[in-house]
Amino acid sequence: MSLSIDSDSPVTQYRLTLPAAGLVAIFAATVMLTNLGPTRTLTHHEVLFAQPAKEMLATGNWVVPKFLGVPSTYKPPGTHWVLAATMALTGSQAEWVLRFPSALATIITALLIAAMTARWFGTLTGVVAGLMQVTLYYVLQLGRLAECDIFLITCMTGAFFAFAAGNVESPRGRSNARWLPWLFYTCVGLAYLFKGFVGPAFTLSACGLYLVTRRETRVLRFLLNPIGITILLGCTLGWLAMAYQQYPEIVSDQIENHIGRFQGEMEGGKNPLFYLYTIPLILLPWTPFCLIGLVWAARSERFPHALWQWAVCALIPGLVVLSLSEFKSKHYPAPLLPPLTMIGAVAMIHFFRWRQLASVRWHVVAVVACVVGNLAGITAVLYFQPTDYGLIALLVATIGVAQLLMIYFEYRRRLHSGLVTMFVATWIVCLGALTLVSRDHDSYRDTAILAEHANRIIPSDQPAYIVGLAENQITFYLDSRVQLIDSATELVDHQDFQGSWYVVGTESLQPELALQGRVDVVDRCASIRRCDAPGDRLTLYRVERNLTANHGAPRITH
Repeated sequence: MSLSIDSDSPVTQYRLTLPAAGLVAIFAATVMLTNLGPTRTLTHHEVLFAQPAKEMLATGNWVVPKFLGVPSTYKPPGTHWVLAATMALTGSQAEWVLRFPSALATIITALLIAAMTARWFGTLTGVVAGLMQVTLYYVLQLGRLAECDIFLITCMTGAFFAFAAGNVESPRGRSNARWLPWLFYTCVGLAYLFKGFVGPAFTLSACGLYLVTRRETRVLRFLLNPIGITILLGCTLGWLAMAYQQYPEIVSDQIENHIGRFQGEMEGGKNPLFYLYTIPLILLPWTPFCLIGLVWAARSERFPHALWQWAVCALIPGLVVLSLSEFKSKHYPAPLLPPLTMIGAVAMIHFFRWRQLASVRWHVVAVVACVVGNLAGITAVLYFQPTDYGLIALLVATIGVAQLLMIYFEYRRRLHSGLVTMFVATWIVCLGALTLVSRDHDSYRDTAILAEHANRIIPSDQPAYIVGLAENQITFYLDSRVQLIDSATELVDHQDFQGSWYVVGTESLQPELALQGRVDVVDRCASIRRCDAPGDRLTLYRVERNLTANHGAPRITH
């Protein structure tokens, strides 16, 4: 009995063919490489990786990431290494350069998911899964940021694929390639280097649960592969040992970062059901297919039972751990979700084939509902008049036209034409949103502009003192020699702080600086981010120290 959606396909088609892989790669590249910069300034979290990467290049120390010379031990250095290598190869620190590796990782992830799906359900379903993966909300967000999450997703997807290919029955059987365990543990080790122990914990717990469920010695032999385990230990303990020699506190920092998050020491308070309603949101626009497919796979005899067990095992342990943790964020479950994309692709093709058998009355009702729904959407957009409302209305209209064409192709029983129409419309909407809509939602732009002004004003032989801001986003954009100072008092005690110097701090810092001498407000951010307090507006000061404190009001010069 065939297990594929393409039930009449030969066994040789249970693979991702080269043309199919090229289609997925080109589609993914055109989406992910759109508007990576410079219209989008690096965010605070991106700078947490980019600034230590820049310092790695400057100092030659690639073992312990540092932010302005202070060890930054939130995450292992995998992402910092990638960004530093990219800057070294290109000779540039541009936003698109730093985000390019994330986009590349997203393309690789889409190809892995397409290949994994094709192995069980045929080439067509594999292509659909790859295209779905690229256009998921959480992928469009994380895959275009110079952060660690997309690399974790890629590594875990690679590990899942290697494990499933060797241990889950498929129309092509189970692969006996000796390198699969090596690939599996390499991906697990890299997952650690990108985001810490969460990657190995998610992956190994999923595999352990599958072992308990299936009770097969084959799975146990796969997991106990000595070469693979050596690779994993080399990635984890190898880096920790080198880091410990330079910074012994690295071990306690790693423990605090992981356990502290779980216990809520780094914020928290979201309810245990948080992920039950956020996962459907980040799976948009394909949420209905993913969730319906999950139910269908559990009940259908046509869905391979072992593959269903593997998909559940890949999702449940990590989701339980995340739900029990006090610190929660909507993107945390993302590395667990690739199996849902595969199931969603299967459900999508089943759905379209079922719609092809519907009556004429059903298609008429679908046309009316489509027209009414899209007119309502366009009317709502024009009424509320958000930014770029004309473009948004046009994108809604594009969706409506695509839906009408899809209904026509369903009526004509042309599955491939319907799928092409749907993904072409999705591609147009994604490009429109990424190119024209997202440019107006850059909350860090004013900070970068302030840094540009500071670079023109501050003499090249003088440092820029960052006072009371810790790991601030503006640091990456400052060309001057930057020194981090905890407070205005510590600044005054600094041995180099004589004469007139430039300080970057918040508006609330001004009274403390005024106690030490004359303060000129050279420039300040044009706006303040919504999450900041009124006194948090970044300001560039020129402070002239004198022994008799000047208590007058600061002067503003531009």
